[in-house]
Amino acid sequence: MLSETQKLISTVVPLLRHGEILPAIKATTTWLTTNKAPGMRYLLEACPQEEQPRLVALLRDLVDDYPSRLLAAPVLICAHPEGPYLNSEHFLVTYPPDAGAFYLPHETSGGSEPGKNLIFLGWVDPAETSPFPRQEILKEPRIHWGKITGAVALFEWYELPSGEFMPTLDGLWFGKLMADTGVNLCMTTLEASDFPTAAETARVMLAASRPNRSETTNSASSYFFLTEATYRRAKMEGARFGRICARDYPEHRG
Repeated sequence: MLSETQKLISTVVPLLRHGEILPAIKATTTWLTTNKAPGMRYLLEACPQEEQPRLVALLRDLVDDYPSRLLAAPVLICAHPEGPYLNSEHFLVTYPPDAGAFYLPHETSGGSEPGKNLIFLGWVDPAETSPFPRQEILKEPRIHWGKITGAVALFEWYELPSGEFMPTLDGLWFGKLMADTGVNLCMTTLEASDFPTAAETARVMLAASRPNRSETTNSASSYFFLTEATYRRAKMEGARFGRICARDYPEHRG
């Protein structure tokens, strides 16, 4: 993998230096089609530090699947069946088996759209930053009972009116999506962005929500698509969410 990665770097970096974006995207796409998410990580790790900003910009365009456009929102969810709790305060019975766990919905009961000119495509696991997130949409996105779980909500946007650069995700839409699930649900999200940024943000949020686990949030420099400000906000929001889950559902298996 390393030698293949270095070969691609030696091809792509000169193209980027000379502003030859389309040939660089074509070469990178062909290589990533075979190597998928691990290849994307290896590529970024192997790139000389001074060239990383150009490569990061290239990968954003590649993942965005131009001329279409993708929008993604990082999400943390903790779901509990109705039975074990009374008014979200008292543990009454044991959890049902994981075979009966909660599946994330794909559409609202009323069919409401997530925003103007926005289409909800589905849920993606943020564990890896896939170069082709459309291919990673989960068919049955299951959330284990009582466990804080990270996910990325993936959207496509189109035909923006003149003067509008990016659509706005309706802040109430996630509530509408989860309204008829019939479970006790804790959920949080941060602002929508490109998929690579959203995937890394979700990973930071998840790690910060589990302070007693082996996961570590590292630092902003450990991620390729996060600014220091985004990293700090993700870490704070993840920690806040973890505290809320521990307070409202003290028996939860987070």
